[in-house]
Amino acid sequence: MPNSRRDIGSPTGAPERTIAKVLVGQKALVTGANSGIGEAAAIALGQAGADVVVNYVTGEDRARAVVDAIRRSGAKADAHKADVSQEDQVEDMFHHMVERFGTVDILVNNAGHEMTLAQWNTVIGINLTGQFLCARAAVRESGGAFEAVTDEELLNARALLARDEGVFVEPSSAAPVAGLLRRAREGRLDGGLVIVCVLTGHGLKDPEAVLRSERRPEPVAATLESLERLVGEVLVAR
Repeated sequence: MPNSRRDIGSPTGAPERTIAKVLVGQKALVTGANSGIGEAAAIALGQAGADVVVNYVTGEDRARAVVDAIRRSGAKADAHKADVSQEDQVEDMFHHMVERFGTVDILVNNAGHEMTLAQWNTVIGINLTGQFLCARAAVRESGGAFEAVTDEELLNARALLARDEGVFVEPSSAAPVAGLLRRAREGRLDGGLVIVCVLTGHGLKDPEAVLRSERRPEPVAATLESLERLVGEVLVAR
C-alpha cells in the first residue's frame, strides 16, 4: 500500500531499473536508514536480494515505510531503533540482528547528524564513535579484521575507480577498495565472492582548488561557428 507521504522505493519519474539479485542470502545492516542515502542504500540492498535491518533514531514511521519497500522487493527487513553513539544500544542492535537473521554480512555506516556548535559532541558521537562501534561489532560477528592501507594504495585505488568505473570519490572513500586490492594481490580473497563497497563523498570537494591549478573555462557563444573554431583550435594544439 502506498505510504501516506509517498510510495517509498517506487519510481519517481526516472526509468525503472532492474537490479540483479546478487546478494540473496546476505544480511545487511544500514544505520540512519530511514532517510536520504541510508534509505536508498537499504532499499537497493533489498532489491539486490539482501535481508536488511533498517536502523533509525527518530522517525519510526519513515523507517517502517523503508521496511515495507524492502519487503515488497521480496527480501526480509526489520526496523531497529538505536543511537549508534551509545555502545550498549549498538551491542543490542547487533544482538537483535544476529538473533533475527543469523549474522551480519554487510554494514553500511551511514548515520549522521546536522552540525551546529551546540551539537558538536553529538556529532562526534554519531559520526566517529558510532561508526567505530558499529564497525567493531560487525568485525567481531563476522570474524573480519580492520586493516590500514598506505597513502599510495589509497591513491591508486582512487585512480582505478575514476579510470575504470567513472566514479570520482574522496580519498578516504577509496580505502575499502584499496584493502580489497591488497588482499587480492596477497591471495587472501576466496573466489566467487560478491563484495559490496559503499563509496560516499564526491572527490571534487573544493572546485576552487581545481580552478586555481587549471586554466579557467572560457565562455563560448552558442553558435556552430564558435564550436567549429574551438574544435579547430584544440586539434591544432594537439
